[in-house]
This record gives sequence, C-alpha cells and structure tokens, in this order.
Amino acid sequence: MSRSKNGFYESNGKLYPKTPEYLERKRMNQQAYRERQKKANQAEITLWVHKSNVEKLRDFAKTLV
Repeated sequence: MSRSKNGFYESNGKLYPKTPEYLERKRMNQQAYRERQKKANQAEITLWVHKSNVEKLRDFAKTLV
C-alpha cells in the first residue's frame, strides 16, 4: 500500500500526517499550477493566432502587388 494513501506524506525521508492545513496548501498549489498552465496555453494560442494572421496578411499583400 502506498504511503500517500494512508494519511501520511513523505518529505525528506520522514513521514508526516496529512493535516487539514497540508491538504489545503496542496489544493491551493494545484490550483495555482493549473492557473499558470492555463495562462501559458492562452499565450501560446494567442501567439499562434497572431502568426496565422500575419501569414494571411502577407498572402493578401502579395495579391495586391
């Protein structure tokens, strides 16, 4: 059985009980991580859309010449 399943977590080779404070801190860290990932993904999508629009404008400009 995994140590994490029995109400304890391991840190630096020592076992500590999973207190409500620990569980809340873990939940907040996971939520913050998901928010950072969401922002990174949004920035990546924005960059992709920008590149796509630049390519479309370049192609349109070539038709005008």
